[in-house]
Amino acid sequence: MKSRGRSSFFLLVFVILSTLFSFSRFAVAQGVSPQTGTTLFQGGSFLNFNSVFLGRDKLRIDGRKVEDPQNRDVFVNVFPINWGWGFWHDNQILVSVPFVRKDLDFTGPAGDRITGLGGSGVGDILLLYKHRFLRLDRAGGTTQVAFTVGPKLPTGSNEERDQEGKLLPPSLQPGSGSTDVLFAVAGSHVVQKFTVNVSATYKLNTEGTQDVKRGNLFELRSLLNYRFWQAPYPGPELWLGPIFSYEVLQRDRVNGVPALNSGGRQFFTGLFILFDPKPDWLFNFNVEFPVVQDLNGTQLGLKPRISFGVIKQLFFGS
Repeated sequence: MKSRGRSSFFLLVFVILSTLFSFSRFAVAQGVSPQTGTTLFQGGSFLNFNSVFLGRDKLRIDGRKVEDPQNRDVFVNVFPINWGWGFWHDNQILVSVPFVRKDLDFTGPAGDRITGLGGSGVGDILLLYKHRFLRLDRAGGTTQVAFTVGPKLPTGSNEERDQEGKLLPPSLQPGSGSTDVLFAVAGSHVVQKFTVNVSATYKLNTEGTQDVKRGNLFELRSLLNYRFWQAPYPGPELWLGPIFSYEVLQRDRVNGVPALNSGGRQFFTGLFILFDPKPDWLFNFNVEFPVVQDLNGTQLGLKPRISFGVIKQLFFGS
């Protein structure tokens, strides 16, 4: 259960970070806009509530589906509350407090179905600083690039226990117990109604609870969006577009020893929808499907991941 759980937790971290990057870009002076290379205008702020659903259920050995005698099913729901603030021109910060619920259902040795094994509570807090270092405006479009850096702090609980008082494995704990660092570069290229967004992310993990060090993560992500509908200002706007994501996960380490049933490569594709009913509100819906699951050793495969949320733009001044 530990090897499966490590990968499940890593997927959880990736989805949280991907969601946070997306939301940390949307608010700009004239309203919200789906551009990854932008920062909040000076004094601008936003409050975001989001819900992310993901899980695992099909056992795989070296990426190939096999029969799972335990018929395991992992469900994870993350509800991050995010606050962003443009404290200076081309500079912003993001604070995220996630609420996490994890459940494991499986068939026991006696053939009975055991459900709801897992923990819930406040997860690890994320602090990000973002700086836009390139902006090239032109008639009908713009090109912007920014970098992001910041830590994930070990604030989440990692002492959750089952009904018998046994400590749950790291996969089912709300927190990781580790202090990790994230680095990313993201860019946007806008031509009329089309926007091409690309980002590269690297997450460096340290050893956490139960002597487990999660494998580091490298991810390339692209969002190609089209402004499908735009009413006269301040009327609604609607964006649609595909998502592409390629991830490389290094092996976990337990007591310094590489875990064979962890890490691998994954490719996702899906669709996102952004609806802006007026300049200071944004609603989003994302769905991503695993197309390639080249996982090391024996691990549970990935389910489609789904997220939806709302952003309210604010102004704090500076």
